[in-house]
Amino acid sequence: MAPFTTDFRKAQQRMPAIPVNIQTVNFTWQATEQAEFFYEFQTLRSMDLDIMDNPTVNVPLLGSVPCRPSGETGAGKSMLLSECWCLLNT
Repeated sequence: MAPFTTDFRKAQQRMPAIPVNIQTVNFTWQATEQAEFFYEFQTLRSMDLDIMDNPTVNVPLLGSVPCRPSGETGAGKSMLLSECWCLLNT
């Protein structure tokens, strides 16, 4: 969640619930050709390590969003979050 998100409770209500048997979540994103967008993961931690380990990602913690989908020439990025995220929404 970005630091400028002031209403975390409201944002949390819009997050989808993920079933408990899901071990990974794969996010794929793509920017338009007209603009350049950047991402940054500032904190990747579990709120309760007894319930869920800290999540991991398979992309750099800081980077730019690609203009082409993964698999094309100049391939984009696909992010895999490991661990079960469902308990964050309960």
